[in-house]
Amino acid sequence: MCQARFEKRAQYWLYAARIGAELYLRLDKHTQAQALYAAVVDARALPWAKLGIARTQLASGQIVPARRTLDAMIGEMPQYADSYDVLGRVLVNRATCRPLSKSINAPPSSHPVA
Repeated sequence: MCQARFEKRAQYWLYAARIGAELYLRLDKHTQAQALYAAVVDARALPWAKLGIARTQLASGQIVPARRTLDAMIGEMPQYADSYDVLGRVLVNRATCRPLSKSINAPPSSHPVA
């Protein structure tokens, strides 16, 4: 229903796009969610849509693009507090991945024996 209203650009299509994108994101349909957010950004460049793009990038494992999107967004709209929340999640995600990758790539002699 949200997708149909969005495609027809019927009354309240921006709200339909927002709700539809959130539903797609929760259903792990990242490509569809990002397409809705991107269409809203192209139409009106609303902050919640830009943030949605970063959220879909993060959810689909695209950490570096998510960081770039958030950095650009914070540069344009530093007062939009929600972007800092998602940026925090990106940074935590990167921090938890780095030690693991270092551990996996380390030679066996560097691992402590219990």
